[in-house]
Amino acid sequence: MPNYSLDRWLHPGSRELDKDVKSLSVAQRLSVALDIADALSYLHTSSVPPIIHCDLKPSNVLLGEDMTALIGDFGLAKLLLDPGSDDPDPRGCAQESTIGIRGTIGYVAPEYGTTGKVTTHGDVYSFGVTLLEIFTGRSPADGAFEDGLTLVEFVGAALLHDKIEQVVDPALLPAVGFDGDASRGSGESGARVPVHNCLVSALRVGLRCTRAVPYGRLSMTDAASELRAIRDACAVALAPPVSSDS
Repeated sequence: MPNYSLDRWLHPGSRELDKDVKSLSVAQRLSVALDIADALSYLHTSSVPPIIHCDLKPSNVLLGEDMTALIGDFGLAKLLLDPGSDDPDPRGCAQESTIGIRGTIGYVAPEYGTTGKVTTHGDVYSFGVTLLEIFTGRSPADGAFEDGLTLVEFVGAALLHDKIEQVVDPALLPAVGFDGDASRGSGESGARVPVHNCLVSALRVGLRCTRAVPYGRLSMTDAASELRAIRDACAVALAPPVSSDS
């Protein structure tokens, strides 16, 4: 793909091709996250039969010329030929796995290792981890996560104590209100809307997608709807202020 994988943008290395890779803006990250959510929502609810990807992660998200995000690598995907047959929640669409844990450690849903089943809830979990990675710049395999600490717990603790600056990707700090310009943008009521509020909302969507109980997670359709609203609010916050001169 023209702009490689999302992983290359979140974690640029020393490779020759990475010289042209720059940090993604808040708006770009929200747009990419929404593209992924919409794609998974389609796979789960509109595809016939429904499809579970089973290995969603930034390296499997490809970026087009205009930075539109596309999901690739369906090597572990499962077709739900009998949706809902073994799941009281029709969104879950459970099906037995024949090869044990499917997916990549850190992104795979914890229940996959105990139930032996893959469900759409598992894709939601992987999306939630990916969403947190998009805005923190940290992968679940980051060396900072030791002694059982996870990316999900890392972000959850920061939001609980209103310490978002401790977890957000440092490249985004000036844009999300930690550069003395936290009042950029305005809502319909005229009240100033900090850009970092949009980012906090996006991180909360990630946490709701990674809840321990599968049925407690958002559906991908609901996650996409919430991210679309966040993206639109962020666009307002990032818009140049309107002059009051007459």
